[in-house]
Amino acid sequence: EAAWASTVQNSLFGTADVPMLGLVVGRGQWPSSFLTNFADAINQMESDAGTGSAGWRPIAGDVLDPDIDFQSGSHLVSNDPMGGVFRSAALYDPQWFLDRYTGGGRMSIETGYPDPPMPGMAPVTVGYMVDVDEALYGLFLRDLDAGSLVWFQQVIGMAALSDPMRVEGLLADIGNIVGSIKYAAAQWEKLSWWEKYHHQVLGLGAFVLGIAAIAVPGPGWTAGLLVLSNATVLADAGYYWAEGHQVAAGLEIALVAVPFMIGGIVKWVRLSASEFRALRLGESVVLADGVRLTPQAVADTRFVTAAMRPRGYFVPELRGVPTWADVQIAASIDAGGNLSASSAEAIGRLATMNPESPYVVLGTFADDSVKSYEQIGFLSSATYYDVGEAYDLLKARLIARGLTEEQASAQLWKINEAFLQEQVTQGKTFYFTVNPTDTSIVKVGSGTYNEWAYLEANGYQLESFGSYWKAVK
Repeated sequence: EAAWASTVQNSLFGTADVPMLGLVVGRGQWPSSFLTNFADAINQMESDAGTGSAGWRPIAGDVLDPDIDFQSGSHLVSNDPMGGVFRSAALYDPQWFLDRYTGGGRMSIETGYPDPPMPGMAPVTVGYMVDVDEALYGLFLRDLDAGSLVWFQQVIGMAALSDPMRVEGLLADIGNIVGSIKYAAAQWEKLSWWEKYHHQVLGLGAFVLGIAAIAVPGPGWTAGLLVLSNATVLADAGYYWAEGHQVAAGLEIALVAVPFMIGGIVKWVRLSASEFRALRLGESVVLADGVRLTPQAVADTRFVTAAMRPRGYFVPELRGVPTWADVQIAASIDAGGNLSASSAEAIGRLATMNPESPYVVLGTFADDSVKSYEQIGFLSSATYYDVGEAYDLLKARLIARGLTEEQASAQLWKINEAFLQEQVTQGKTFYFTVNPTDTSIVKVGSGTYNEWAYLEANGYQLESFGSYWKAVK
């Protein structure tokens, strides 16, 4: 973390590396402490560049985001690394955002403008004090670009789903900051309740309607709530414009996109209980925006997400793996070292993790690796086969009966075969973490090699699936 932060801070002026690192940060799930160090380094970098913490000045060229935006279908352009921080927080760690921008010190700000804050009012220059969160106020002093502003708005929405009470305080601070820019104390007392609070009411109303559009299932309700949310934002923008605050009006118009951006993350609406049941039964579900969500699409997404996770996600002890005692009770080995068919089926059932999943993860085993098949299977909520340490102990027992290592492996294959037979009978889709036909990776006669041979013999075909492989009928 310290190395990344110092890289940003010390050596990247005048290059495209700064926003590029921001994009990289926005792509991953980082520890909260890393996001803090990264954000602090950006603030320090701006100060060193002579801009101070109160103003971002791009010190690098635009960087094209390599991923296509899921809403617009285009590539986003960024020149502000804070956009990456907000994106990472929105997607993975909204609690960090709340901790940083609501849990710090408070400060009082004094403002006053010589222009009339409302039509027909006389100019004033009187200042007044407002108490706000210091870190949040610093963000308002930064000149956030369009990309970072979108993700700043989005992380507020995601934080509201997990901690609405703290977001309420955050929104109150935002209202105070905006209010401090608009009104002087002498004029404030002359205003009606609506004149004082109309922006806060409209802004919070639009936000609540946008969140409701996500939470309430059903295409009709979702579309109607989104329309109301956007209409409220546009009305607020109209007030700003009439008051002579064109910049604030432009920002409000940008807020129209917030419900759509938040909705894109959570697939527009949360699936209702009936929709979940439909997916479990193998039926398709049509979401509010017309997207058809199928069990296969869900499976594809879960598998790829689990397969691409970073190193820190290794699960050393997977839940539910049978103990050696469990396997000993189920194992029935005759004098010749043969494992009975019923015994293989019993151990196969013990070794079947997540049996209710509609898809199966297979592949090579790699000790202490996040790319090992059972790790990917576990975190993608898939069915997978794992006898745990009992595999080696059972193999040693078979060898002790006089079997060679190859003969012992052939006996243990009966368990794997029983597992596969059950999954094939249920018509499941199979994912491979490696290409099972590539003998430079998969040894001939190994478990992965034999698994594919079994599936192929049962009518499955192997399809390329990005960097992975999928076996389907």
